[in-house]
Amino acid sequence: MGHDVEVITSVGAPPESAPSSFPVRRPDAGDPSADSGDGRIQYRAARQGRDAVLAGKFDAVHVHASTFSPLAFLVARSCAGTVPTALTLHSLWSYAAPVFAGADALLGWRRWPLAWSAVSSVAAAELATSLKRAPVSVLPNAVSTQWWRAGGRAVVRRDAVGVVTTMRLSHRKRPMQLLRMMREVRAAVPAELGLTLTIIGDGPLRAKMLDYLRAHHMLGWVTLLGTLSAVQIRQRYSSADIYISPATLESFGIAALEARCAGLPVVAFSRTGISDFISDRREGLLVNSDREMVAAITSLVRAPALRSTISDHNVASVPTQSWARVTQAADQLYERAARLTRPGQRSPARSTLASAELR
Repeated sequence: MGHDVEVITSVGAPPESAPSSFPVRRPDAGDPSADSGDGRIQYRAARQGRDAVLAGKFDAVHVHASTFSPLAFLVARSCAGTVPTALTLHSLWSYAAPVFAGADALLGWRRWPLAWSAVSSVAAAELATSLKRAPVSVLPNAVSTQWWRAGGRAVVRRDAVGVVTTMRLSHRKRPMQLLRMMREVRAAVPAELGLTLTIIGDGPLRAKMLDYLRAHHMLGWVTLLGTLSAVQIRQRYSSADIYISPATLESFGIAALEARCAGLPVVAFSRTGISDFISDRREGLLVNSDREMVAAITSLVRAPALRSTISDHNVASVPTQSWARVTQAADQLYERAARLTRPGQRSPARSTLASAELR
């Protein structure tokens, strides 16, 4: 769109990181706070990142924040009011509301002149409640909708159903709960029906999940594939039948959106960001508890006609979270940030833009 963009992050480069088309500044490898380059967050490098933003003399700053984001909030505090600064929240804040109330008493962050936004309507509502005054826009994540659709769809099967999910194997994503729910689903459907569960992703709970699968004799129909490329994930989606998102603290759900674009019916929780692009019985099924999720998955497994109807709709329709729409919304957010900045500061149109990323 004509902006010159630089990303500044406190996440070290993973071993096989792909080259970027724009500058990405990571923690200094010679700094003791940057003692790992494996893609993990290096919290002690937050001040280094903040100083890089201030030294860059950018025309606009876009802060991407999660619940615990030292770099993000250091940059927001330092730049608000002097440089047009937008902040997008990528987490749900309701469970941490007391912490942020205390932080406001110390720092007065609610009064910072920022253009506030969040990645979903659920996250925006929670942020607005915490702010108590400022308008909060929805600036969703975006995916290449056409690319995910291009993988094609397999013919809906009646004698076998493949369930798939993509997640980090961490407590926040609830993979252990998924295994327990799928065990109940397996018990609830006919034994002759070929049910499989494929889990894409890696993380600290992998060993514990394998122990559970062995203990409950599930290794014959549950597979932990580990990390895959986007092309490999799309291939898996093209032959799957149902996508499951078991997380209850999902502020957006990029993997679920990609699966929806690939034509998969999505089963997810209603009070998450996924509800912005999944309507109940239209693009998938929305639930309010683990018990309801078991029932929803079971009903989809038993109903090939419903799976086919939802899949056909998902392939034929394009969600609003496409790059064309989201970049336009981002530009509008930068213009709002410029109006909040003190007189004399330049508009960010056709500007140099710093993106202080996530943590």
